[in-house]
Amino acid sequence: MTMTSMNVTLAKPKRIFASDNASGVHPRVMEALQAANQGHHLGYGNDPFSERVRGLFKEVFGPSAETFLMLNGTGSNVLALKGMLRSHESVYSRSCHHKNRRASRTFCATLRVFCHA
Repeated sequence: MTMTSMNVTLAKPKRIFASDNASGVHPRVMEALQAANQGHHLGYGNDPFSERVRGLFKEVFGPSAETFLMLNGTGSNVLALKGMLRSHESVYSRSCHHKNRRASRTFCATLRVFCHA
């Protein structure tokens, strides 16, 4: 990284595949975010964008489809497993089930807390 007065120039980052949170978004995603960043809306699923997503999923998967928008892969995995497991069931996996060891530990810890795994 080099600094010139008030401007900061960063070196081109290398590709990191450890997490979906380790990179920027596709330009079309950023355009959609900028377009959505207008006016005021209630969050947490009470907005026109979430309603549109729910409608699109119902069109594809049928009127009984439910949609749960998640922040990242760990949350998505936990929600899916929580929906499949009964309270007395568990998940077993190899320690190398995830390419990135840190992400693997995070996922397993989250499973233990939320899924009683």
